[in-house]
Amino acid sequence: GDTGTLQWQVADDGPNEQGGSNLSNVVDQKFEVRDTNPPALIAPPSKVIETSTTSASVQLGSPRVFDLADLTPAVSNDVNNDPSASVNFNLGINTVTWTATDEAGNKTSKEQLINVKTQGKNTAPVGNNQTVSAVSYKPVDITLKGFDADTDPNSGRHDPHQ
Repeated sequence: GDTGTLQWQVADDGPNEQGGSNLSNVVDQKFEVRDTNPPALIAPPSKVIETSTTSASVQLGSPRVFDLADLTPAVSNDVNNDPSASVNFNLGINTVTWTATDEAGNKTSKEQLINVKTQGKNTAPVGNNQTVSAVSYKPVDITLKGFDADTDPNSGRHDPHQ
């Protein structure tokens, strides 16, 4: 990290007991600034793709990344590092892990789901009707409830509906 020195000067308010002048002293304070926070990362939106074959070509999109100390942290994923290039995925739920790393080596990772389905097999989730009583000037927490028939029985993951 970067280091520096801050110089402090302190002085009393008046003459000392022996009748002398104001007393003062100068003190150096050394400091080091270290970046210990990882970048903030938002992966591109997850996608559901239908195909008539056993795989589909998908464009991943670009993640959003921000870091206070490093304006251009490195961003990569475990599939390909060119967001403009298409990637071929097989049928099923595929996970793309995005990682952002700043100059200090701090890392953060987020997942993007790519669900490739046989054409015509995708179903929309069903939301349950809900009634909520509220007073208009108070905040109200509303929990949405529903069912997604496309839940993967192996992982418990749901379709990343857009």
